[in-house]
Amino acid sequence: MQRPSDAVLTDLMERVKTIAVVGIKAGEQDDAFRVPRYLQQQGYRILPVSPKLEQVLGERCVRSLAELAVAPDLVNLFRASPQIPAHADEILALPQRPVAVWMRLGIVHAEAGARLAATGITVVEDMCLMVEHARLFGRQPAHRADALPVRVYYDFASTLCYVAHRALARIAEPIAALGVELRWTPIDLTQLVAWQRAGEPIDELRRQNATRVAEELGVAVRVPRVWPEARALGAAALLAEPLGRGASWRERAFTAVFEEGRSAPDVDEVARLAAEVSLELTPAAIEDALAALERHTEAAREEGVTGVPTFMLGRWPFGGIQSDATMLHVLERFARKAREGSPA
Repeated sequence: MQRPSDAVLTDLMERVKTIAVVGIKAGEQDDAFRVPRYLQQQGYRILPVSPKLEQVLGERCVRSLAELAVAPDLVNLFRASPQIPAHADEILALPQRPVAVWMRLGIVHAEAGARLAATGITVVEDMCLMVEHARLFGRQPAHRADALPVRVYYDFASTLCYVAHRALARIAEPIAALGVELRWTPIDLTQLVAWQRAGEPIDELRRQNATRVAEELGVAVRVPRVWPEARALGAAALLAEPLGRGASWRERAFTAVFEEGRSAPDVDEVARLAAEVSLELTPAAIEDALAALERHTEAAREEGVTGVPTFMLGRWPFGGIQSDATMLHVLERFARKAREGSPA
């Protein structure tokens, strides 16, 4: 689905008064809390929808859209791609339909989006409502032309990379404000190191360590018991990036492995997953991209990468994922030193 123009988005945001947030959360670090809180601060009335909460942001929470006492002008979906069709059915069944449905960053569902749009509802996919509002109405610094690239090496098989994906999403705004651009680059960790192979049981100490890190960073995750076969997912990521769909694909692929338990998707299944986020990738193209994944892995080795996630701060690899405050401190120091012309 084509991205709406700035004029369309601006008009929409000026007309909307009430926003139903499906999947809202109460944690200060969750996007599903930070985004509606920001919107509430901008004067919108937030209508929280979640079966897990009784109240949030001073508003009573309901279990479903059908239970809302006020008809929402916009429905903001903080749900994974597989849940979107059911929510589309729920929206279309409302006696008074919203003027717009907005899917959070990384979420696309072509079929559900088309059904909603066919009824006259404006559908926005794979965009953050907070970021777009702030950009259009001047609430945050504009994108910098001198953004500093930081390559992030990752593997869809790695639990710590899933944790990094979730944790970094929470601080996307302050990272952008630093003028830092994260460039996610998939590699094959099993090619990089010899201690693990796809399908082999994951050492219990490694599982415990991953669980501990996830808990410390406030990320819920189901750690696999065997090392996932994720090379096809990484190959698809290399194809998605130049199409501008890297974020959408990372969200779908990480969700598939760590929330749905798909531990060994082949190229045909990966192609089907890609279609769910409007990526037209053939199994043959994914197969061909495996060679590029190997080249990226060798390039990472030459840069001194020994694990994932690894952040390349200039020439220096910074491995692992730390607290939000630590990551921002590390990136702020890198950005300041880089602009001063000093070593990181």
